[in-house]
Amino acid sequence: MSFPRQRIEDIENTIMLLTQEQARKIMDVMRVLTLMIEDITNKKGENILLQKYNEILKIDEECKKLKHSTGEQIMKIGSLLQEREDFIRLISCLDKISDKAEGAAFRLLSLQKLGFHDDNIYQRLSELSDNVFVAVEKLKEAILAITLDSSVLYSKLMEIEEQEHKVDELFRKLDIMLLQSKLSVPHLLLMREITHMLEDIADKSEEITNIIKALFPQIK
Repeated sequence: MSFPRQRIEDIENTIMLLTQEQARKIMDVMRVLTLMIEDITNKKGENILLQKYNEILKIDEECKKLKHSTGEQIMKIGSLLQEREDFIRLISCLDKISDKAEGAAFRLLSLQKLGFHDDNIYQRLSELSDNVFVAVEKLKEAILAITLDSSVLYSKLMEIEEQEHKVDELFRKLDIMLLQSKLSVPHLLLMREITHMLEDIADKSEEITNIIKALFPQIK
């Protein structure tokens, strides 16, 4: 099947708009997760946490629908989209960020049900989450800037890389703290899984910056 040039450009624009909407959704997921960790730190009840977890599930489902819609648009023009593989990687990484956030939220809820609470650990976790949130926020701003301002885009990509390094440092300190703690094995395993998922989100954000650079090599 052949497409006129205008039709291809229309589909490419649709792909970008859907990708930008997906970026907004993962920002929403991270916002709710960060608030959930804040609620746990402040010893809010399980019902409040469950409400936020259900909200995360809803947004995660919306992210998956957007990924599916974007994939359909990519398949429409197939090999005519020169950057096809990079776009597929981009939407897949965004989807993984949403998955990691949902996974972290589920484990937080599990810890709450187990009756776990440690003020110091949760304060450190909240700090880590806040910084991961900043990385995802900058990622959203970068993806929105793709169609607006290349200088802003480049600046945001650099900021994401810097933020990922900060997250990595906080993650390592918290991981050592957990390993040196006297937590029970179930609590330790769940907490370490949560911190690893948060760190993975920052890593995915940095990975996406490399994909964007490959998609738009003229960025500087």
